[in-house]
Amino acid sequence: MSPKTIFILGASGFIGIALVKEAVSQGYLVRGLSRSEISDSKITQAGGVPVRGDLTTADVLARESANADTICYFASAFPNSGVSYDESVKLNNAAVDVIGAAIEGTNKPLIVASTVLITAPDPNGEETTEGSPEDPTPFYDRSSPSKHALAWARRGVRVATIRLSPAIYGPGDSVISMSSALAAAVGGVPIVEGGNTQTSSVHVGDAARLALLAAEKTPPGECYNCASDNDTTMGEVLTAAANALDLPVKDLMLEEARATIGDMFAGYLTTPCRASSNKARGLLGWQPKEVGILEYYKNFDKTT
Repeated sequence: MSPKTIFILGASGFIGIALVKEAVSQGYLVRGLSRSEISDSKITQAGGVPVRGDLTTADVLARESANADTICYFASAFPNSGVSYDESVKLNNAAVDVIGAAIEGTNKPLIVASTVLITAPDPNGEETTEGSPEDPTPFYDRSSPSKHALAWARRGVRVATIRLSPAIYGPGDSVISMSSALAAAVGGVPIVEGGNTQTSSVHVGDAARLALLAAEKTPPGECYNCASDNDTTMGEVLTAAANALDLPVKDLMLEEARATIGDMFAGYLTTPCRASSNKARGLLGWQPKEVGILEYYKNFDKTT
């Protein structure tokens, strides 16, 4: 019996590489969209097969999606340099439409990355669920691409979204890279308004495993919060990251943060987030198995 094929968009990114490795370990033949020789190398080293193209090469997206058993869309929904938010949404939605049209009526899974931050924080500090109200004033709107993708469920596509935690850690760590960049900009890893805001976190390997479980089991039109911990504060996360990097922390008030690191990062560092993953655990059998974020940073090796 030949192995199942999975086509991954965003395969050379932080989460995408973890997904490539996890899929290979589960016996998938992985084909990853790649825009450059550097990305080719990353995908190949992770055990996948690079496919040259990008979100605008509709023929490549259609062909690979039609030939794959599973499609995972983990390409970045954030605008690239010089591309506006509206242009980025159009680009991502158009790519999803190409994929959806290629697999319409086949019951193939299309798993799309989203974020738990599209949900408004609970006013009482309780955990939110996938059915909780959306944030009417998000610091960065990620809801439009998610809704657009989920609409394909009405057209015979077994689409689901994975709502990723704000703090994702593991090899290639995004919090570490963000902390390093912000420290260079303001003279220390920024702790905004005391850092008392609680935030959801998840290890990138656990996130990859949830995506594959969703591909295997999800009904169409579902979304799943991806969080293994909701009780750690942003201040604890950033202090642990700073210690791992041997960098100082720098306390900032909100307005100062907005002026120095921008509204988006200031919002990211101060938006409460406690997303329940009970749906993913109950419906898909997801069980996070990696160490928590603070323990991970305690043993972080910055030379790797």
